[in-house]
Amino acid sequence: MLIDRKQDALVVGHSYTTGVLAGLLVEEEIGDIDLDIYDRIYQVVFYKKCGRLHLLHSSFVCNE
Repeated sequence: MLIDRKQDALVVGHSYTTGVLAGLLVEEEIGDIDLDIYDRIYQVVFYKKCGRLHLLHSSFVCNE
């Protein structure tokens, strides 16, 4: 559905779903994210039905 709609979307998930979904969209295997990692942003860009994954890091700091 995300690919077929051809529009920008923000998908927020948990450590064990976000990387997996990004991997499925670009047809690569990406594992779970460690539970203590909070700074990853997966950007998936499509051009002519070909997906490319960009791994970005935010400056977010989690103070428990």
